[in-house]
Amino acid sequence: MKIAVYDLEMICWEDHKGVGEIIEIGAVLVDLEKGVITNKVNVIVKPNEAINPFTTKITGITQRMVDKQGVDLTEAIRRINKKISLKNNHWFAWGSDVSTIVREFTRHDIEFNVANFHNLAVFTRLLHKTSYSMGLKEACEFYGSEIITPAHRALPDAITTANLAIELFKTHDPKLLVRDNLNEKD
Repeated sequence: MKIAVYDLEMICWEDHKGVGEIIEIGAVLVDLEKGVITNKVNVIVKPNEAINPFTTKITGITQRMVDKQGVDLTEAIRRINKKISLKNNHWFAWGSDVSTIVREFTRHDIEFNVANFHNLAVFTRLLHKTSYSMGLKEACEFYGSEIITPAHRALPDAITTANLAIELFKTHDPKLLVRDNLNEKD
């Protein structure tokens, strides 16, 4: 079974006033039977608003990077879809990235099937029968999966999440998440 794993970086603010537009998408294709990542893609996305200093402090993404490398979200998804099919894979992320996908894809009229997007943190919480979600780092340490740096960059975080998925799905069937539609949106 193959799955896609992705991570998003968004504009953020020091006062935590919410989640802004997507500024970077990293995605990998994982062959769970072989336990390897078979494809990688990373795209800088040009938001409508300027990159603020706090976002740069957290992500390392600057306005200059966005101006030089950024593409609109529709083009970013086209580039990702060219390497990793949006329609033919189940997509896993850690945390609230699923709700961001729903919000941003809907706002930009990007066709997608929300049932193909899953929150790996929820799956892990259900497996451990806890009322709280572990952080990605804590889950990686628990399952002994490799953490890729730098954190808060989309491709390294997607690879870290993929490494966790490989370890997690060695002992827990990913089809349980897909079949039972346990993917919460937050």
